[in-house]
Amino acid sequence: MNGSEYVAMICIDAETDILGFGKGVKELTYGKTYHVVHSYNTKFYILVNDRGIKNDYLRSRFVTKEEFREMKLKEIGI
Repeated sequence: MNGSEYVAMICIDAETDILGFGKGVKELTYGKTYHVVHSYNTKFYILVNDRGIKNDYLRSRFVTKEEFREMKLKEIGI
C-alpha cells in the first residue's frame, strides 16, 4: 500500500496505546471503520483517529470487514 491508496479496516482494539499518543484519551472506537491513509512498514498504519488527528497505530489493532464478520459469527456460535 502506498500513500495514494485507502483501505478500510475495522478497529478491534480501542485501548492499546503503546506509543503514548493518546495521553490516556481514547482515539479509536471498537467496531468502527477507519480508512488507512498510509502504511510505511509491517507494524503500523497511519489513519485519522476519532479526534481528527492523523496518527500511527499498530496493525494488530485492526481487521478487514471479512475478518470482523467471522469474529462476530464465532461469538454467536455460527
